[in-house]
Amino acid sequence: MRATLASEDEREIFSTAPAQGTTRLRRAIAHHLRGTRGMNVDPNNVVIGAGAQLLDTMLVQLLGADKVYAVEDPGYLRLTRIYQAMGCKVRHIPLDDEGVDLSALQKTGTDVLHLMPSHQYPTGLVTSIARRYALLSWAAERPGRYLIEDDFDCELRLAGKPIPALASIDAAQSVIYTNTFSKSLSSALRLAYMVLPDELMERFRCNLGFYASSVSSVDQVALARLLESGDYERHVNRVRVRAREARDGLAALVRNAFPAGEVSIEHADAGLYCTVVAERGTDGSSFAQALTRSSIPFIDISNCYWCADGASVPENSAQILVQYDDLSPEVLNTLESQLMGHSVT
Repeated sequence: MRATLASEDEREIFSTAPAQGTTRLRRAIAHHLRGTRGMNVDPNNVVIGAGAQLLDTMLVQLLGADKVYAVEDPGYLRLTRIYQAMGCKVRHIPLDDEGVDLSALQKTGTDVLHLMPSHQYPTGLVTSIARRYALLSWAAERPGRYLIEDDFDCELRLAGKPIPALASIDAAQSVIYTNTFSKSLSSALRLAYMVLPDELMERFRCNLGFYASSVSSVDQVALARLLESGDYERHVNRVRVRAREARDGLAALVRNAFPAGEVSIEHADAGLYCTVVAERGTDGSSFAQALTRSSIPFIDISNCYWCADGASVPENSAQILVQYDDLSPEVLNTLESQLMGHSVT
């Protein structure tokens, strides 16, 4: 920000940004997506917004509140609240081992499905390639159906090759791609964006183009500089290294403390969190207690089901979400002492 204010043209950084956001940032994002997500994006189809929640509400205005919206279950419960607050009918679709349960989806009359195919929250599940094509086929079956691809932490894959975005294999322009810099930089920045299909982009200009940009031009130019210089990519690489070290340290502690496998780590190759599964009726339940005593925050995934739809919470195991950015070497040492105390007793 200091470099931007000191070196950029005042006419650029203090001018009023268009409703979509500054041209410079939209071009930088399009170039970034081409290199990291395999997407051939027209900068004119990018819309910048002050956080994903604002963009979600704009999408309802764009697509219509009379549509039936569906979200994953378990999932990010705030999405349900947002869609309900906008007056939408909301359906909750269960997951299977490959992603969104397609047979359940087809029974709901859904028009718009909001999903996280690259790293589902809170389970960490990655949607299979076969299921991705099946979902694209579902969307193409009827005019007006859309998939909202929430790619919120795609840059932070920790093992293997990056998984292509759902939007990169969409030939029918039925995917609305959304992403945020909250995970890779900071949620305090309130910077997110979406990539709209051509038809929706034209509708945005006609129906929502009256909005003022919700992100300051200074912030947008500063982020554009970060992307253009390569500093953003280098920063993400450093975050990825730290997350990988935290993940490996956590995995080693779990293996040592629970050699019988009553506690295991799943879906740990992407994003900044993993799922820890502890068998019920065993000493595995003590893992959550060790986390609490070590002051490590975690989320019980059973609390992420929308019970109003009668979702079935797994009964044979407890599943919790643990974030890597809460696992410094010092915190891991504390957790190790707690777990070793458990294994001895």
